[in-house]
Amino acid sequence: MTPYEAGLGVFIDLTKEHFIGKRALANAQSNSRIMGLKCEGGEPLREGEITIAGKRAGFVTAGAWSPFLTCGIAISRLDSPKPAGTWSEVLCRDGKMHRAVFDDLPLYDKEKKIPRGQETTIPVRKPGT
Repeated sequence: MTPYEAGLGVFIDLTKEHFIGKRALANAQSNSRIMGLKCEGGEPLREGEITIAGKRAGFVTAGAWSPFLTCGIAISRLDSPKPAGTWSEVLCRDGKMHRAVFDDLPLYDKEKKIPRGQETTIPVRKPGT
């Protein structure tokens, strides 16, 4: 897996004069294989399989219920890059496959306003979450 595929492309500086692997990285695809996943029907199971049209597409590296997004969320490692908005099925904690959609990370606060102090309100949990 290249740094691009691991979602670390932002840390690569191809303008640097010499480093091991520069030529390989210059020729590598820059698409990440690490994606967020949103699942309204359940909580994705850690190491649970992800499929697209019945074929393996990857697995969940971390999954949880998001009280703020009111859905199951996960970080997924894909066998090949997929664009945000691609629908899939994911194995959830209830032992069933549920529909899920890939999304770019981070799943919450995409504009990163919270760590910059531009957003100070905390979202209110919905009852029962």
